Amino acid sequence: MERGKPESLGDVLGRFLHDNSLESPLIEHRLIQHWGDVAGVKVSSKTTSIYVNAGCLYVHISSPALKANLQMQREELVRRLNESVGTEQIREIKIL
Repeated sequence: MERGKPESLGDVLGRFLHDNSLESPLIEHRLIQHWGDVAGVKVSSKTTSIYVNAGCLYVHISSPALKANLQMQREELVRRLNESVGTEQIREIKIL
């Protein structure tokens, strides 16, 4: 039996997640977790629901004034959220 070169645990786990199609759901979960950090405490406190579907982040906000403000910041929020997880997972944010 031949031994291969040693691999880091992170590399092995990353390959396992990718091979088993678990990478995307994990990244989507991380995006949702980072929403409060990226959008801020005030926005996070007014967020009633948030989920990812087909590359789009859907965010339900309870404040009409805050919704209007976030509509103008969508591109910046997409950029910052993708940066926070290190991949281009979402293309768009819909504020509902």
